[in-house]
This record gives sequence, structure tokens and C-alpha cells, in this order.
Amino acid sequence: MTAHPAGIEGAGASAHPAGIEGAGASAHPPGRKRAALTLIVLTPVIAELGLGSTPVHFAFLLLLWLPIYGFGVLLIREAVRRVGGGWSSLVLLGVAYELVEDGIGLQALSSPHLYGAAQLAPRLFGLNTAYWEVNAIYHVVFSVLIPIALTDLIFPAGRDRPYLRRGGLVGIGIGAVVGVGLLRVSVPPSQDPGYTAPLWLLLGCLSAVALLAVLALAVLPRLAAPRGAVPGASGSARPGPDRAAQAGRPGSGDPMPGGRHGSGQAAPGGRPGQAEPAGRAGFGDADPAGRRGSDGAAGSVPRPWVAGAFGAAGTAAFLALWFVLQHGRGNGAWALVPMAAIGVLAAIAGWLVARWGRSAAWSDRHRIWLLAGALVTHSALGAVGVVHQPVDRVGLALIAVLTAVLLAVLARRRPLPAGAA
Repeated sequence: MTAHPAGIEGAGASAHPAGIEGAGASAHPPGRKRAALTLIVLTPVIAELGLGSTPVHFAFLLLLWLPIYGFGVLLIREAVRRVGGGWSSLVLLGVAYELVEDGIGLQALSSPHLYGAAQLAPRLFGLNTAYWEVNAIYHVVFSVLIPIALTDLIFPAGRDRPYLRRGGLVGIGIGAVVGVGLLRVSVPPSQDPGYTAPLWLLLGCLSAVALLAVLALAVLPRLAAPRGAVPGASGSARPGPDRAAQAGRPGSGDPMPGGRHGSGQAAPGGRPGQAEPAGRAGFGDADPAGRRGSDGAAGSVPRPWVAGAFGAAGTAAFLALWFVLQHGRGNGAWALVPMAAIGVLAAIAGWLVARWGRSAAWSDRHRIWLLAGALVTHSALGAVGVVHQPVDRVGLALIAVLTAVLLAVLARRRPLPAGAA
């Protein structure tokens, strides 16, 4: 990767009843290959190009970042969908992704020189604390959650199921490992020559990644699954016969998972009069497999434009605090104040979005507005505070405008549920 001026590096089918896969029905949605390719491309474009960490005039470097970003995040999505995990599982694996990239690949987590990370705040056990905090949050949101959520919105038929078969999953996994190696041999030798992280740190990162993977793929799906449900290979929990009504299957009389009702409302991308399939969910939902909390039917949500303003304000506050750390170097204890503010901001934003996602009124249009607010602000502030050459600033401005236009078109195709704010 190139040096990062701001210091943020690289930075239609319903859910199948239990056992139907064994009867010959495919667990993979139509358009799954296009969806997988879209996610592979979107991830580095959003995380690197969209902020200016990789400037527009170096856009060709995205080809080098595709394996670790695109393959890595697709691998995360596929693993979570296969075990019926929710957004909380994606968050944990997003943290694991950051540890792999910065702790093992770039080794910026501990380097005393790379990106000036050691000068941002007091170090702890030889670790660059502020750098890791900011990049962990950044990667979870802009490298993992947002690209996955946007791909789910573009290809709604498969949002709760895997895109890849077993062979494809193995290939993507190998590609992601190769991506870590490419990162290691392409950036540190030129920008941090001679530094290698201590063995204890590398082993610690690997141990933490393994622990996060177990929590995300084994523990959380079982805690979130309704009693009698089994996390299934199709990517969502398959309810047992005694829980069919609670799962919101058509004909049960209950709201369909994802906050839709079997009222004949057109599904996104579907035909008029076709009810939206069960099992769909999206960014901000408690669980992409369609499970919601006990308050899912009654929770209130803001209007879509308010969700967009919230996404914009949260992103602006996060980047502003990071810019304060970046330009207020001195490695003093004062840096703990913006670091604490960043942590509080992330916790409040995550809690609010999760709370809204448990409401039946939380719709695809809300999700699109939320993503649009975050992405447009992300690129706009990148043009102001990350890049410096005119071509890069113009490029980020065009990315922001194009993002707004494309998401506006996508939002117009997503009707609000009846009674939504």
C-alpha cells in the first residue's frame, strides 16, 4: 500500500425449511457469482479508494489489494452465512481482519516507524494504541460491514445465504492468505525496512484471531438461534418444526423476518404483488438470517433521511477525531481524550443502529440512507483531510457524487413498509 496521508491505512428465494437442501434444492441464490464479484471489487474501492488512503492517481494499486480486501472480506461473509451468524459475528471477524492486516501483514500495530503510528499516542506493551483503535473501527465498518451490506442490498435474493460452493470457498481462502503475503512483501520493505514484529506479538495476533473466530462462528450463532433451531450450512438458522411459526414463514400469521409482512408488498427486485421472501435482513438488523429481538415488532425508527444524517454525522465525528490525533502528534497523555471519545462514539453508534435494526419498521430504504450518509461523508472528508493533489481531490469528489446518485437510484426501488416513519 502507499503511504497514507491521514494515517488510516487500507484502510429472490425464501429461507429454506429444515432439510430442504438435502432434497435437492440449491442453497445458493441466483446471481451469486455476480454478487461475490461485486463484494470483491467494492471492498477495496470503499476502504482504500473511497477515503484516499490509496489516492486516485494510484488506483491501479487496487489490483494488489484485491486479495486481502476482496477475498478476505468475502471469506468472512461466507463463513458467517454458513453458520447462521449475525452482524455481531461480522464485527468480531472484522476485528480479526484488522489484526491479520496490521498485526501480521503490515506489522504496523507494533512498528515504531511505519505511518508515524507510534507518535500518535502513548504505546502500551510496544503496541501503537491509537493507530490500532482507529483502524480496528475503520476496518469493521468500512472494510467489512458496509461492503457486505451494500452487496446484500444490490443482490437481495441472496443476502442471507452463501455465494460460494465449497471449492470456491477454499480458493478464496487461499487467495486471502496470498493477499496477506503480498501486503507483507510490498509495503514494509519500502516504507519500514528492516522491521519485523517480535514472535510473541505474531503468536498473540494469531491466538486472538483464532479466539475471535470461535466466538463469531461457534458461540454467537448458538446464542442467537431460537430454541430448536440449528445453524445451517445455507447460511441461516434452520428452524425445527416446533419453531416454524416463530420463524415467520409464510402462512404463520407473523411478520416475515426482516420486518416485512406477507401483505403482497413487492419485494425489492421482485414482481408487483410478490411478497418479500422470508429470511431477508440487512445492515442494522439484529441478524442477517432474519431473527430479531423481542422488541422487533414495536421499536421506533427515525425517518430514512434522519438515518442518513446520522450516518454522515457519525462518520464526520469519527474522522474529525482521527484528524485531531493525526495532526496533534506528541505522544502525550492528551491523546487519551480523543481516543476515549472515539470509543464512546463507536459504542453509541453501534448500539443505536442495532436498536433500530430490531424494529419491523427498519427498511431497506433506511439502510440505504444510512450507508449513503456514511459513504458520501467518508469520501468528502477524504478529499479535505487525506489527499493533497488536485486530481485526487477531484476524484474523491466524483466518487462522493457518484455514490449519492447510485444509492438514490437504489433507494427509489425500495418502498417503505406500511406504517414506517
